[in-house]
Amino acid sequence: MFKLKVCFGFVALLLSGCATMNESECKMANWQAIGEEDGSEGRALSHFKHHREACSEHGVRANQTQWKLGWDKGVRHYCKPDNGLTLGKAGKMAASVCPEEMAAAFVLAHRIGKELYDVEKRYKASENDLEKLYDEYHQANTAELKERINRDISRKKRENNRLKSQLNRAEMAYNLYLLKGALSE
Repeated sequence: MFKLKVCFGFVALLLSGCATMNESECKMANWQAIGEEDGSEGRALSHFKHHREACSEHGVRANQTQWKLGWDKGVRHYCKPDNGLTLGKAGKMAASVCPEEMAAAFVLAHRIGKELYDVEKRYKASENDLEKLYDEYHQANTAELKERINRDISRKKRENNRLKSQLNRAEMAYNLYLLKGALSE
């Protein structure tokens, strides 16, 4: 019986996690503020349906007009190039929500930040691989094994040099972008 109660409680918890808003939030909602938050988080226009569904379960009608006014404002914050750069550098995906007049600058900034993130990640992984090869080399107990590992170390060093060059270029592009932004302010 206890297991059955725990199971039902878990299912109820899972189902309640699907709702974007509870009853009191729906009744007291500032739809414009909720829309602004959703827009500034890069949530799509279709996200409103989750609020509508959650609130309809509590007999509350969500105000899409007010929500959209807020969303329009929030998405303009989300779509600033600086945010695209930050999202990219953190390795996060960019949502396709930007107004046409903001999309190109946002996408470019995101691409520059994401390139830096990706190259840094590959370079760090390659550096870790090289450290493991050095450890293997020091633990190797035959000349043949040491020779094979030494060849692997040489290949990994060449790869690291190539990645370091890519990293330098990505850092330069990132810093130039930041500099251009600072000069235009």
